[in-house]
Amino acid sequence: MLRVKLWHHSFSLFVWLSSFSILLSGCIQADVEQLPPPRDMVLKQNPGYSKDIKPILDDFCVKCHNPKDAHKGLSLDTYEGVMKGHKASPVVIAGQPQQSTLLKVIRQDTPLASRMPFHQETLTPNRIQNIEIWITQGALNN
Repeated sequence: MLRVKLWHHSFSLFVWLSSFSILLSGCIQADVEQLPPPRDMVLKQNPGYSKDIKPILDDFCVKCHNPKDAHKGLSLDTYEGVMKGHKASPVVIAGQPQQSTLLKVIRQDTPLASRMPFHQETLTPNRIQNIEIWITQGALNN
């Protein structure tokens, strides 16, 4: 008799815990699905420098390309730095994405040693496309 009661309590506890975990996982999943994607991962029709492009550069480029540690003389922490480029040439040519070195290196269309960001995750396709659209539309400081 004791054995039956223990089994019954164990089974009841198992059912209760299973139901609770299913309910909890459903709540967590619903919350995650309702979160909007980060703004720089959304494909934009008219990406602006300050709200769309600068956050990408800050997250992936400025660690190495800043005024203090301007790798190869390239500082990407300001619009002026982006448009100035590095000592050899500009990295963004307004209206000409295919000629813009910035786009080539983040697309991974260059030799392994020049691909950016170096030793980090690559940019998502939407981030790359936002930069391309921004350059195509004139690389404005907006």
